[in-house]
Amino acid sequence: MLDWIRAATDGPAWRRGSVRLGPGGQGYDRIGCPTMLIAGWADGYRNNTFRTIERLRQPWRLLAGPWSHKDPSVARPGPNIDSDREIIAFFHEHLRDGPRSSAHAGQVFVRSPTPPAPALALHHGTWRDLDEWPPPGLRTLCREITVEPDTVDELRVEGDVGMAAWNSCAGALPWGQPLDQRPDNARSITYDWSNAAPSSGAAAAMLIGNAVVSLRVRSSAAVGHVSVKLCDVAPDGTSTLITRGMLDLAHVGCWPADAFGESGREPAPIEPGAWIDARIELEATTWTLLTERRLRLAIAGTDWPNCWPAAAPFVLSVERGSVRLELPIVDGLPASTHQFVAGPGPSDDDADGVVWQYEHDVLAGESRVRSRYGGRYEGSHGTVIDDLYEGELGVNVADPAQAWARGRARFDLRFADDVCTTESTLNMRSDADELHVTITLRALRNDEPVAERTWTEHIAR
Repeated sequence: MLDWIRAATDGPAWRRGSVRLGPGGQGYDRIGCPTMLIAGWADGYRNNTFRTIERLRQPWRLLAGPWSHKDPSVARPGPNIDSDREIIAFFHEHLRDGPRSSAHAGQVFVRSPTPPAPALALHHGTWRDLDEWPPPGLRTLCREITVEPDTVDELRVEGDVGMAAWNSCAGALPWGQPLDQRPDNARSITYDWSNAAPSSGAAAAMLIGNAVVSLRVRSSAAVGHVSVKLCDVAPDGTSTLITRGMLDLAHVGCWPADAFGESGREPAPIEPGAWIDARIELEATTWTLLTERRLRLAIAGTDWPNCWPAAAPFVLSVERGSVRLELPIVDGLPASTHQFVAGPGPSDDDADGVVWQYEHDVLAGESRVRSRYGGRYEGSHGTVIDDLYEGELGVNVADPAQAWARGRARFDLRFADDVCTTESTLNMRSDADELHVTITLRALRNDEPVAERTWTEHIAR
């Protein structure tokens, strides 16, 4: 973990776990075997879907559903499928010369507007077949600001904007789905557009791929972040998160933080008050653009607790006429002919014992989030395992530099006559200059200490 915190830019700490080695797609040529990708639009690893199959030179299979970072047979949200059957069929095809595992290389779930819910069980949408990327008919739909384009919109950044979006990698609860975005939208700079009717007579246009936002911004301080969120707004005002992007303005031009930057380029100091042209790639996704709804772009200076906040308070300014939203649109993909076997779906009791809480301390001017989960299960050789994960994060609303995180993970391995325990704790806080990190690992036997080690570092921001 300390390696990750130290490595603020591209380098060996990240390269050792990455297929992609550069902004031009370098690295994919090293894949020399048939490849199957399973992804979920609520999973933090969804960006390696379309960009990977575009560059693979080997047979591929893509399953991209609405799921979180969990087995598609039980993940929230559904529809759930028996992914084991799909994996076995792919192996049978390529390892045993069996029949084709699917008539089409990819099945992609195109989501439709669904009311936001933290433990959403089923997302509306349709399965579509895909055989290549980009698909035939993919085009770019551009949206710009035409009302008072010379206006400069300003926002005093508050440290806790982003709470309604939670984190960008949902999994088992409490890592659930985003809530109604209106509370965060209200503390952001927002621009709305109506959804135009599809050009080909299709029922609705489909967003599929990575949207891009271009804009000119400035920060009042020597630091600055830009968070952009694309939302679907219902007639009743409900705002549902479609996708998001984030950029530290010091990293403009630095790949991979800036998807359009250069590999090896170092971050540059921000000059307070100087205009910066930024282009931000949003996370890969799908969505159905219904004409009775609106698109909303929400721009803020933080996306907490998903991202660690900036190192100082600042005012974010946006030149309204510079804002450009580029949407990858197709007016119709063929309905899938693939027959999935349904998975069992999420458990009815998967929220039991789970803590997912927000709170705001009015006098301290601090917002906090708290999570806790765990359980008991059987291990091998007759062991019984209890695990517990709990954490808490806080941020000063007026001064985002003042942020902190605390976490604990504990494992109890119960044998016939012994209980062996490991427990790790994290304490991390930030100020304007440094991240202060303490990690402790303890080992116990029958609650008696066996070994302990602590790592403490102060890492420049």
